[in-house]
Amino acid sequence: MSDVILYEPKLTTLKVGAVITTPSTASSFYTQVTDTVTGGVTKWLKDVTVSGVDSPVDLVNFMGQDSNTFQNQALEAKPFGLVKFTATMAISPVDTNLGVGGLIYGITGTTLTADGKRYQYGKGARASRAFALEFSNGANYVRLGFNNCLAVKFGDLSQASDTHLEAPIEVVCLTKDFYDDIE
Repeated sequence: MSDVILYEPKLTTLKVGAVITTPSTASSFYTQVTDTVTGGVTKWLKDVTVSGVDSPVDLVNFMGQDSNTFQNQALEAKPFGLVKFTATMAISPVDTNLGVGGLIYGITGTTLTADGKRYQYGKGARASRAFALEFSNGANYVRLGFNNCLAVKFGDLSQASDTHLEAPIEVVCLTKDFYDDIE
């Protein structure tokens, strides 16, 4: 029987920062994202799903047979689709940036007081962001990077307990801007 190590992630963290123009191959995408958007506070996620990296193909049928008497057919590769991740974010009321949705969408807030801001969705242009996920079991980790992407959902805030709020998020990017770093 071979030794099998079961990887069970205990913690998933999110960093959100500015788009990285030219990601380096010297280190993981996760380490290159400067978490300026969420105020340096690591966000915890649960129920994370990464989907995409789909490369659909079509079957093309031709008349006649090939040299081995099979029907003349070919596969035609289509462009890659979008890559997206969905998750539920835990938001603590003691976070310095309670306008997490506005920050994730990349919209500028209006200063209300020395410590407060107001974010209005749909006002102004959204900015692309770099999102980096890290799945860790305390000893090993898997890191995924989403560069030059847009948030398409943040909302349905719910009070999960006495200590925090939860909000589902969804982020999409092109396949070329998705990085799968396994270290």
